[in-house]
Amino acid sequence: MGSATFCSSALALSLTRILTIFERVTDRLAGAHAIHALWTVTRLSLAHMWDFTTAHCTPTETAHGSAQVDHALLKIVELILDSPLTGSGSLAHADLVVRRIRLPIRLRGCGIRSHVFVAPAAFASELAAVLPCMIDARISDETHRAGYFHPQLSDVLGVGSFDHDRPDSDTDPGPFRSRKNMGIGGYSSGVLTSSQQQQINKQRIEKVPNLNNHEHRHEENKKPSSPSFMDVPLMGGSLLGAVSAVAQSLTGRMTPTPPASRSTAVTAAKQELAALYAEMQKAESEMREMSQQIASSKQRGKDQLAQMRADLAGLKETRRRNEEHVVPAVQVLNNASRYEEPRAPCPFVDQHDFPELAVRGVGGTRVVLPLEQQDGTSSSSSELPPLMTRAQYKAEGWDGSQQASHASK
Repeated sequence: MGSATFCSSALALSLTRILTIFERVTDRLAGAHAIHALWTVTRLSLAHMWDFTTAHCTPTETAHGSAQVDHALLKIVELILDSPLTGSGSLAHADLVVRRIRLPIRLRGCGIRSHVFVAPAAFASELAAVLPCMIDARISDETHRAGYFHPQLSDVLGVGSFDHDRPDSDTDPGPFRSRKNMGIGGYSSGVLTSSQQQQINKQRIEKVPNLNNHEHRHEENKKPSSPSFMDVPLMGGSLLGAVSAVAQSLTGRMTPTPPASRSTAVTAAKQELAALYAEMQKAESEMREMSQQIASSKQRGKDQLAQMRADLAGLKETRRRNEEHVVPAVQVLNNASRYEEPRAPCPFVDQHDFPELAVRGVGGTRVVLPLEQQDGTSSSSSELPPLMTRAQYKAEGWDGSQQASHASK
């Protein structure tokens, strides 16, 4: 309670504290050795830290914080599952997984409820629980209980709306009936006298309504057509109308979201399962086609490898045959290159005097004269017999007598 600025600041502070706790717990239990502990803490503790705020503040005020808490809880679940549930790299059918996670445990969900979804119901249920204490009420013929805000809300809720002798008094009129006074156990509010308490304790349990049960047990002589407490007109309207009136006075508007019927939910679930099954069948057929393509690709690869091996064997055989023909030819060429006919020596030319005219050839050192020959023809590649030094010329006996004998031959 307070101004809008104070309420928003308090909600922001509470939200920051809760998100800090989320980060601290996640950092300490994020390892693989503590992943089960993180799930237990998340389901039993972290998922309920924002419940008090959603129950005691209007859905409009808690919408932003509820969205952030839901996002943080979903990130923790992603860490536990080690799979993204949002974004481009999320799992297939991640929306169905998220819906299953946010279902209550009694519907085979994970119990991580969405605060954005349950905020209106949480606020309305808490408001209905505290409304009987807001105005004066007679809990018995002799006992009267004063309301906390009777002057302010008596006109809205209606004077006497929660008296014990109202037609809907078989239902719970408010917190003044404690669990111990109803014979169920618990604490005593101290409103009833000891004699009245003993008289109530002697009553049959079947006649006592239990707020924790979804089905109220009625008296045997009660007619099935008797109206329930939600339908009995009160002085200020029905209780549902009173709740709506108070909510509208606090928030300006409150649009209830009627839950879908069970048959509609079952039909929708069956349709989703059928669609999922069809997609699974399609995926299986695609996987079979891919397997066939992979098998055919493997066979083609084996055939190509066998062909390449055959080609390689043919190349090796061709090389072997070529070697059988080439080696004798090479030997013949080598033997032929060793044979040299005798050449007449050229006139003495010292290769040391003309190094630029000497070139290396197959038959030894040759002299290339790029000048005009004796017959007047020009040649740049005329070859002469091997060069001989002065000492070699005399040692070979190429003097006048040898020249004469050579000329006679």
